[in-house]
Amino acid sequence: MKQHFKYFLTVFVLLSTTTLFAQKKWTLEECISYALQNNIQIKRSVLQSERLEKDNIQAIANITPTINTYANYNYVDGFDFNQYTAKFEKFAVKSGGAGINGQMDIFQGLRNFNNIRRAKFDLLAAIEGVEELKKNMSINITTQYLQVLLAQENCNLAINRVETSKSQLERVKSQYELGNVASTEFLQIQAQAINEKAQLTAANNSLDAAYLDLAQMLELDTLDGFKINTDNIILTNDTISMSLNQYYDFAHSTMPSVKIAEYRLKSARKRYSMAIGSISPTLILSYQIGTSFSESAIITDAGGNQIAYPQYSFRSQAKDNIQKFVGLQLNIPILNRLTGYTQISRAKIDVLDAKFELQESDKTLLKSVQQAYAAVKAEYDRYESLKEAESSFKEVYEVSKEKFNLGMVNAIDYGIARDNLIRSQGELLHAKYSYLLRLKILDFYRGIPITL
Repeated sequence: MKQHFKYFLTVFVLLSTTTLFAQKKWTLEECISYALQNNIQIKRSVLQSERLEKDNIQAIANITPTINTYANYNYVDGFDFNQYTAKFEKFAVKSGGAGINGQMDIFQGLRNFNNIRRAKFDLLAAIEGVEELKKNMSINITTQYLQVLLAQENCNLAINRVETSKSQLERVKSQYELGNVASTEFLQIQAQAINEKAQLTAANNSLDAAYLDLAQMLELDTLDGFKINTDNIILTNDTISMSLNQYYDFAHSTMPSVKIAEYRLKSARKRYSMAIGSISPTLILSYQIGTSFSESAIITDAGGNQIAYPQYSFRSQAKDNIQKFVGLQLNIPILNRLTGYTQISRAKIDVLDAKFELQESDKTLLKSVQQAYAAVKAEYDRYESLKEAESSFKEVYEVSKEKFNLGMVNAIDYGIARDNLIRSQGELLHAKYSYLLRLKILDFYRGIPITL
């Protein structure tokens, strides 16, 4: 009984979750948030930054000493040199040793310290790379989200036109049957109604395609129940609130693309310093302490008597054979097949290339801001003009419809007025969402989160 209840409860929860998902309408903010959390490219970029973080930790650890312990155990059976009798003898003997050693770089041309800075700048560039991917993803999601809204509004207009055409066709048909309308005019209105249905089908297909593209951007496994919030968007008259230079200054201080180029330049300079350090002298401090033991060991006591193993035990040998070693090693490069100088030349080229990359990034950002700034003005003016045009065509259409119903104009003139209205409505919708997208891009350069 309990198992049946658990099964029923599980099915109920799954069905409830599915129903809630089907009823959910995604906002733009939710779409962007979901994409940033689930996009595979962003996840891989995050892993790359985490890998560089480990490299950064390793670069810091490289300045610490290395300390290792060792132990060995040997068995020799045959002819070998006996260090205690200073003779070559045939014997079977067991021996071994243990100890600890360490090494520390005193000076290596500051390569380790420059490597720490280099690793840090590479990590910061990778982190900014993640942010750049997120910002680009936000823009792409916003663009496609607006495409869905545009397709939805086009679909709504098509539905309204189909309903209007249907009513108009029924009215004309009744007049035609009474002999008050010519057959040509009836056929004209009928053709318009059929064309409106075809346009509705095309609008529905465009809406489905727009939803599919958005779902694929979000990397959803299914389109079942996926709908976005289609509440009407009200455009404001506040098109631009700052000067072009202010927008550029904001973008220059916040956009990851510039920061990435700056960090890469700093990293290239540190690599150049490391290359110079490769031709400088190095100084290494070494230390070791260890001991050894052997079954062939012999020791002479104060009375001149020789004591051998096992009387001379391993513990006593380990105590007596302790050795300590401290050393300094100075290496001065003289000729290494010009590898050091080649590295310096390459590193110098990399620095110059990083400078050009930074200049290119600055110029690209400036062009993008200028284009976005100009596009907002142009799209807003276009939107306002098309809004006036749509209002005029709508008025003309209403007058033509009244005259057509009264028999004062023919179906062709009525159709022209209707087509002009349809075209103006479509152009106005495109202008509306094009302006809205340009406005969001301009706000994006100010570091303002994208919302609708």
